[in-house]
Amino acid sequence: MDWLHLLAGSLWGGGLLALASTVLPAVRKRPDQHRLLIAEIARRFSALAGVALGGVLLTGMYNAWLEVGTFRALCATLYGWTLLAKLFLVLPLLALGASNRYLSVPRLQWWAGRPVTRRWRLPILPVRRDLATGRSPWGIHLVRQ
Repeated sequence: MDWLHLLAGSLWGGGLLALASTVLPAVRKRPDQHRLLIAEIARRFSALAGVALGGVLLTGMYNAWLEVGTFRALCATLYGWTLLAKLFLVLPLLALGASNRYLSVPRLQWWAGRPVTRRWRLPILPVRRDLATGRSPWGIHLVRQ
């Protein structure tokens, strides 16, 4: 289980590293198709990250059940404290991943002119002008051309 847990985590982390260091720089060299490519890459990586997250959660819960056993032992053992610290550090990553999957990926699909499923239209409506200007209300660059 530890091996599968590390494999699932490495799938996400390694995929993100390969995406940032190799794939996206290659996409920037294709200005004629960069919108479609970025939208498709984001959609596919989001699916990969979802599978990796599922693997991490399943193997992590199994390992916690074996090592800790009860909620009381979660605060009474060194492994339990380590697990709580790890969860505390991972929760912001889960929030970023959810934001990416449920907000950024549909926005990128819309930006590329691809159809967006009906359930994502509501979060997209307020940011249409932001996509047109390339900036969000918080001053963050959404997509660089």
